[in-house]
Amino acid sequence: MNAPPMTVARWAILAQRRGEASAHQVLRSLMEHREWWVPLGFFPASDTARMRKTSFGRLHHVPPSELWVFTEAGTACEAHQRGAPVGSFVQSIPGHQLFATLRRRPGIRAVQVNAGGYPEDLLTFAPDAFETLEQWALAIGFERLLGSSTELSDAVLARSKSYEQYLAFMLPDERMLVKAGHDGLAQPGVVCTSQDSADILLETLEDDFRETLRLTTLSAAELRHELERQDIDGLVLNPLGPGPQRTLSMIDSQALCEGARP
Repeated sequence: MNAPPMTVARWAILAQRRGEASAHQVLRSLMEHREWWVPLGFFPASDTARMRKTSFGRLHHVPPSELWVFTEAGTACEAHQRGAPVGSFVQSIPGHQLFATLRRRPGIRAVQVNAGGYPEDLLTFAPDAFETLEQWALAIGFERLLGSSTELSDAVLARSKSYEQYLAFMLPDERMLVKAGHDGLAQPGVVCTSQDSADILLETLEDDFRETLRLTTLSAAELRHELERQDIDGLVLNPLGPGPQRTLSMIDSQALCEGARP
């Protein structure tokens, strides 16, 4: 029987070790991964009642200050075969949910990804990385909603008003970077919803021009202020990906920031 294909999350961890993937690529892959193996009891039983569960035995001797999670069956089984007392797990937890609340769990002092098995699969996060993990979880969760339909759904608007990680590119005179003539708009401002989407765009710019730009993080309210202040007629979100690419009229841009249509 052929082994199941390696998950993108595990591939990214290994690729980073080879110098073939950036930290942002790894973080995105962890958050986008939808099949995390998470210890039974980490989430309330009511949230996981319908999910598939696997037990490697009744004992779970992982230090209580550490959260051990696995990207797939292969890494969990390898840890068990090497003698790690990993206990019981719930499968199919999305990464953007798994990593979204770590700072609200003060007992956790480390997150161990694929511990106890192949050393090259191991990825460890200390508490000083939890804020970054949560920011990425929020970003990917928002992007999943944003990319789920061609329209700004009520679910997107409900989330967009509280989103605080819009990334805009400012020129020295505080004008926003625009993508002139894009998708029927004259002067849409360029905004990204995740750091790697901003990085990809910056890499395409000439060095001299790129050095003049200031990348700034805006809340929805602050982005709404820029819509009023800037000479733009809408927004282009994540023009080069990997976040969802959207072109928004001024009306839709205002709705994105306000969480409701005018």
